[in-house]
Amino acid sequence: DSTNTRAMQALGAGLTRPKAWVAEYQTLGRGRAQRRWHQGMGCGLSVSIALPVTCPVSMQALSLRVGLALAEAVKRYGVLDVGLKWPNDLVWQGKKLGGILIETRRAGVVVGIGLNHLRLRHEASAIRQPMTSLQEALGWRLPRRAQVLAELLRRVLHEISTVSDTWQRRYAQFDALLGRTISVSEGESAVWRGVAEGVDAQGYLQVRTAQGLRSCRAGEVSVRVNEHLQGQDQ
Repeated sequence: DSTNTRAMQALGAGLTRPKAWVAEYQTLGRGRAQRRWHQGMGCGLSVSIALPVTCPVSMQALSLRVGLALAEAVKRYGVLDVGLKWPNDLVWQGKKLGGILIETRRAGVVVGIGLNHLRLRHEASAIRQPMTSLQEALGWRLPRRAQVLAELLRRVLHEISTVSDTWQRRYAQFDALLGRTISVSEGESAVWRGVAEGVDAQGYLQVRTAQGLRSCRAGEVSVRVNEHLQGQDQ
């Protein structure tokens, strides 16, 4: 089962106030492009927040704002070099630490968050990209999952309910693509390259190419970094 599925069902049934679902394990978790994954018992945090009310944050920027709250929560526990890989990955030392999935329907929005707390070696072979966990990043300083969950929910709910003109500057502090040469493929079209120059107020990735500045929309592109984060799909 999936927390996002439960949250979407609740919206369809007429949910009238924000509500969160938290799972000890998931058998049908999903990410972008409907990629499937599972979470072992007690290994991570799987949280979905259903928002049946109008959100002041634009849909394009919502994933980035949630990621920002997630990065700031993780940094608070001591992962100082945590980064955000546009549009929806939390990374540490070039490996995926967590991710965000935003799903919409007429009745509202569901914010899905996955954060790796513990790492089981036998799960690594099922993952398409390098993965890491809070346990690997923090060692003996690893906080309890309940502590991380409380901090995460507090920051996310504040971030998505607040109009902010500073979020881009805060995001830039965690931007794992900023200043890097990246390759972008748009569907079946040819790959083009450029240097990532951050995100605009709408949450579009800005890429400087030989022809000028181009904007990328989440959900329309796949980004590969040519250095450091090489080979990690969005």
